[in-house]
Amino acid sequence: MSNTATYERLFISAAIVLSLATVCMGFYLAHYTGNFHWLNRAGAGIVALQAIIIIIEFVRRDRLQALFRQKLVAIIRGLEESNVEQLPELKALTFLEREIKKAESHVLLVGVLLAMVGELLHGFGDLLMEVLIS
Repeated sequence: MSNTATYERLFISAAIVLSLATVCMGFYLAHYTGNFHWLNRAGAGIVALQAIIIIIEFVRRDRLQALFRQKLVAIIRGLEESNVEQLPELKALTFLEREIKKAESHVLLVGVLLAMVGELLHGFGDLLMEVLIS
C-alpha cells in the first residue's frame, strides 16, 4: 500500500472519529450548560467534517483511475503481442475495478449518512435535547 493510500485512510478514519466525537461533545455541552443549541452547532460541525471525506474520496478516485488505466494499457500491449499470460491479469484487473467501486460506494455512503445525521442535529438538535431532558 502506498503512502498516499495510507494517508487517505487515515484522514477518512479521522473524519469519522471526529464526527462521532463532535456528536458526543454536542450532547455533553448541551446537557452540561443547559444550552441545547450546542447540539445544533455539533450538527453543523459534522456536516463540515464530511467535506473532508468527500474531497479525499475524489482525490482517491482520480489516483485509482490513473493506476487502473496504466495497468490496462500494459495488459492491452501484452495481448497485442499475443502474450496469453496477460489473461489472468485482465481478470484480476476486472476484480480490482469492482473492488474500487465497492470501496468508493462504502466511503461515500458513510459520508452521506454522517452528513445527514449532522444536518438533522443542526436543524433539530435543540428540540431533541428538550425531549431527551424532559
